Amino acid sequence: MSPVQDLYAGLRKIVTIEDRNVRLADDLRRLKPDVFGHGERFARLEGKFELLAATAPARRRKLAE
Repeated sequence: MSPVQDLYAGLRKIVTIEDRNVRLADDLRRLKPDVFGHGERFARLEGKFELLAATAPARRRKLAE
């Protein structure tokens, strides 16, 4: 390969990597609210189960294994 082709191939690889990083960053920005939303939903469900376990009658407190 000629030096010009090597230089072009190197620049192309850099641009491709940079483009991939930009796309991944955009994807992460879009997914961030969903991830935090799932965490909040999980916390609410956990609270509901704890409340249910605390208020259940004594005979039903032990969960089946």
